[in-house]
Amino acid sequence: MDLTKNLYFQNDVKWALFVSLLNKNEEQTIFWLCEYYESGYKNETWKLIYVFYNCYYSKYYVNFKKNIDRHYKKWLNNNKVEYILKIVFHMFKLKNKDDEFYKIFSSKANKIKKLKTQIDDKIISELELRTNIRMKKKYKEFIKSLTENHIENIWAYIIVLDFEKCKKLTKVYFEIHDKKIENTVYPDVSSKKVQLFLEIYINNNEIKRKKKILVKLNNEVKNKYEEFLNIKKDTKTIDILKEKRVFQIPEYIMQFDCFRKKFTIEEMQKIYLEDWLYYCKNTPYWREIFSKYKIIFDENKEPMFKNDTIEDEFYQRYYLDPDEQPMFVRKKSNFTLK
Repeated sequence: MDLTKNLYFQNDVKWALFVSLLNKNEEQTIFWLCEYYESGYKNETWKLIYVFYNCYYSKYYVNFKKNIDRHYKKWLNNNKVEYILKIVFHMFKLKNKDDEFYKIFSSKANKIKKLKTQIDDKIISELELRTNIRMKKKYKEFIKSLTENHIENIWAYIIVLDFEKCKKLTKVYFEIHDKKIENTVYPDVSSKKVQLFLEIYINNNEIKRKKKILVKLNNEVKNKYEEFLNIKKDTKTIDILKEKRVFQIPEYIMQFDCFRKKFTIEEMQKIYLEDWLYYCKNTPYWREIFSKYKIIFDENKEPMFKNDTIEDEFYQRYYLDPDEQPMFVRKKSNFTLK
């Protein structure tokens, strides 16, 4: 369980950001986004934005995805966080939110309904000819689901069947019906299944794709982000956590599939209070620092330094000392969750 820049559990921060987006809490969204992004999980932040959009807004705002794609492509060139902030705070203005897709995407692929639809043999033959795919029973059932627009079945088959075959069949099926699916850019290859599902939904429901939307970023948002990011000049290293751990991990994250469910409170406390350096070693922000100081860890999870001078410099600049923090700082990690 990796720790972030300010020693929150990384998976907790991801779900805290998700919850703040869900509740449209602007200040907490900026804070958790800053903590996640500045800990080095930059591309992962985009993944989360795509997932959140797909789960709650894609049903009503199909065109908004082009906005996300456009800003993601720009971000790939210079990694400016402003592109993410623009998308997040424009998404806050979207009025219609629905959790139907979230329920579908998070469900197990074992609730496949038997459909009685009969598919024309000519269509089956053409699909086989143009895709070079033998239409076994499950693939015929997938085509039946496309025909009936049974979205639960469609998602289940995309999960359990060979993805490339599903994509080929879908593409040709829509071409036969004078429709098409579009290619897209995603920060996560696993999202291609979601994208295929959404393309099917768009075509089957004849949703029109609109032109891109202009997005402007409020200066207050940028200023608030900088406030959460920057450390005051006179702040001592031991006081950084007092200043930068602003919000507490929300209890609502337990509604999701978060990692902390696998750990006891005692295990989490030990990670945070005793072994925090070891559990920071895979976090991009800390990994870069550890590499600079050539820190390695022994079998007891203790840091090892090349010499005393390097060790002294590291401890003076970066040793956050969570064990010496007041209780209000510790509570920000919320170890009282059951």
